[in-house]
Amino acid sequence: MGKCDDIELVEAKFPPFRDLASSCNGLVLMVHLNCRELHVINPVLKQQLTLPPHPNNFVARKFSNLVYAAASGVYKVVVCTSWGCPTVLTVGDKEWRPLQRSCLLNSIVGNLSINRPLSLGGFLYWVSECAAFVISFNAEAETFQEIPFPQGCTSGSPVTLIEMGCFPCLMRWKETLIWELWVLRDNENARWEKTTSDVNLRGQSSLIKVYTDRDRCFFLPLGWLKCGELMAFLAPSGQSRVIVYSVSLGKIHSILLMEPRMHYCNAFFVPHVNSLVSLSNYCSSC
Repeated sequence: MGKCDDIELVEAKFPPFRDLASSCNGLVLMVHLNCRELHVINPVLKQQLTLPPHPNNFVARKFSNLVYAAASGVYKVVVCTSWGCPTVLTVGDKEWRPLQRSCLLNSIVGNLSINRPLSLGGFLYWVSECAAFVISFNAEAETFQEIPFPQGCTSGSPVTLIEMGCFPCLMRWKETLIWELWVLRDNENARWEKTTSDVNLRGQSSLIKVYTDRDRCFFLPLGWLKCGELMAFLAPSGQSRVIVYSVSLGKIHSILLMEPRMHYCNAFFVPHVNSLVSLSNYCSSC
């Protein structure tokens, strides 16, 4: 994988025939290719827990999410589809439970393409360019909330949610190679704070064109590195690369080449950190 002086692309090793769905505190939720089996895995400890069968007998990776309820000290898996009632499972339990149906959530989930929900601070967040709001799920209370977009931010342009510090950050495409950002400081009161400057790669357009000739929709923000100093983007092309941009210096920090077999892979990425969170408390055989 690609490497520079201080950043390296490292391929995580997962069991075969499973797709990455979600990540939380170093635990990874994976969906078997048969779309029936769900597994929670810690790739560092090489532990795996197979979850009870879902009542729908069909689960897709983009509908399946992992979140941590800190007050209770438990992990929960939430499955939301556009055609049925959302469900939740506390990891370690045997039964799935129905959640209150949310028409707004269904409308967002039904239009998910490359955006994955953000799992952060005991909440899940969904966003879609087809709607001018974010849907949050409180893992402790197991309730959904609609959070309107900040003033001046409209639907219709590509958007994504990334972590910025310990807060959700709404990143919206403004124009070619320019994104504007809002940080959600207060869930309950829907208080957004716009960052003082946009992420602007216009000055690097000549270099970027060398590596990709795709339009804005395929230039994908992946997330922050080094506590907000760097922003990583995926630039799909015949030879996919990760472009790392220095926000403070206003220039490209590095360009990392992905493995050839990953050039045409499905461009689904989720933030992940390695951890020693053990699954042994939920499964005696782990």
